[in-house]
Amino acid sequence: IDITFLYFDLEAVTNCRYDSLTIYDGERESSRRLDKMCDRLNHDVKYRSSGSSMLLKFKSDLVLSKRGFHAVVDMVSDTCGGKYFTDRHSREITWKSRGTANCLWQIEAAEGRYILINFMKFKMSDSRRSSRDDNSEGCSPDEALEIYSTRDSEFLARFCYNQRPPKLYHIYRSSITIIGRGRFRSSNMDILMLHSSTSQYVRYSLTS
Repeated sequence: IDITFLYFDLEAVTNCRYDSLTIYDGERESSRRLDKMCDRLNHDVKYRSSGSSMLLKFKSDLVLSKRGFHAVVDMVSDTCGGKYFTDRHSREITWKSRGTANCLWQIEAAEGRYILINFMKFKMSDSRRSSRDDNSEGCSPDEALEIYSTRDSEFLARFCYNQRPPKLYHIYRSSITIIGRGRFRSSNMDILMLHSSTSQYVRYSLTS
């Protein structure tokens, strides 16, 4: 489990005696403590559990009120893939692989919001392919990045060597699944995506 605090502002007191958020690496307070937080953070902070459980304990008194905190929680894999909850703050997903690979990401936004994928880097190569192959039409699902609607499994897009994604891809869904495949030992993938969400409807064209 990854938890990322996009902002954090609690009462600042020595040893966080009054207002605090304590993070444990497990499901009980007897688990290893990752941190005890208070005061204000001026940058994003991320914590990762060593297993499938994480406990957060928030404590507050009635004396001084602050802004509080906003965090997003992701379920990630040690290899690649995971489940990500996105909002208006852009966050990244990276995928670097050599040889045979199969990776799956699920991205969810709040109901009524649309998902934005910003492709900062999209490199796919295969030593078996020639420049003539890269100019051919079509995209093989064996070596591609595919996007589906999570709720009804509707196919939305497929990108590969010769059909690269636009830099900004606006998807009118609040839940999507991205599948990356490399079927051969000669396959190389280097992809960097930023995901976020918006409530605005924007006209979109597949031309890059």
